Formats: sequence, C-alpha cells, structure tokens
Amino acid sequence: MLRMSNDWKTLLWLYLSLVLLVILILVFWINPLERSKTFRTALISPTPINQGSLVIQLEKAEISRVSDSGKEWEIHTDDLSKDGENIYLNGVQGFLFQENQPQYQIKAKKGQVDVENSDARLEDINLVKIDGGGSIVGKTLTWLSNEQFMRIENVLVEKKNMLIESKKLWYDLSRGLLAFPEEVVITLKSEGNL
Repeated sequence: MLRMSNDWKTLLWLYLSLVLLVILILVFWINPLERSKTFRTALISPTPINQGSLVIQLEKAEISRVSDSGKEWEIHTDDLSKDGENIYLNGVQGFLFQENQPQYQIKAKKGQVDVENSDARLEDINLVKIDGGGSIVGKTLTWLSNEQFMRIENVLVEKKNMLIESKKLWYDLSRGLLAFPEEVVITLKSEGNL
C-alpha cells in the first residue's frame, strides 16, 4: 500500500508538471509569436488611418482627399508630424485632381492639413499643368474642402504666351470658375520676330 501511495504522488507531480509546462508554453511561446505575427503583418501591409474622407498613410507619408466625385488631391512627404487635429508636412509633392484625373503636379516647401475638415494649406507652391499647358507659382495655397474652393496668394500664372500676376487667385471647382479678385497684371509674350 505504501508503494502505491508513492506512485500516486509521482503521477500527481508528473501531471502538475505537464500542466505547468503547457501553461508556460502558452504564455511565453504562443503569445509572443502572435505579437510578432501582428507586427510583421503591420509592416508588410499597413492599414491606413481613415478619418472620414481623409486617408492618412503614415508609412508612405501619403495624404489624400476623396469626395463623392472622386479623388480631389493627393500629397506625399518624407517629413510628417501630427499635433492634435493638424498634420504638418515638409517637402510636399503630389497632384490636384479634377473629375478623378490628375490635372496639376504640385510641389510645396511646407504644408498643413486639418484632419477634422480635410482643409489644406501649402506654402511656396508650384503647380505644373499635367498636359504642359502652363504653371502656377504662389506664396500660399489654401484648399477649403467643404466648399470645393482653392485660393492662391501672391500668384504668377504662366501660359504659353501669357504671364498673369495678382495678389490672389480664386478657383471654385464646383462651378468651374476662376477669378482674380484684386489687381491683375497681364503680360503677353510674343514668339518669333515681329
């Protein structure tokens, strides 16, 4: 009887050791494996942060504005920071779209995007028409998303044979209206000999 009691104790200790070993394996081996798997998945296929119609892809430093009519603008940067509801950008490049097609390539030294309403402000901008139809240079570009309205200050518009200088340019995308609300200087360039 004494021998059976020792065998029972040995089996109990063996059983408890196996249970403890299984628990340790679950805690220290499987749990970190899942964390590692999640981390690898995040690096391979990052999920964008979606704030309504504003999509922020931090890994690629890409921000785009999409409305019911399609993509309105898309900007890229290597230097991005976020403070509250604002995203600050340095060295901006991207595109302005119309009817979901890129119309202008854009470059700017600095930028700021309001996450809440998708408004954007870019400084020291250069817009080049994709089809080669001219360029727009300005001190600041303000994009008001809810109104589909773009405003450029201290602007110089260059077309094939024309330069337009003004303190402001307004462009209402919803109605397709372009306006210079302040004094405008237009210079016609002649090509060839007169």
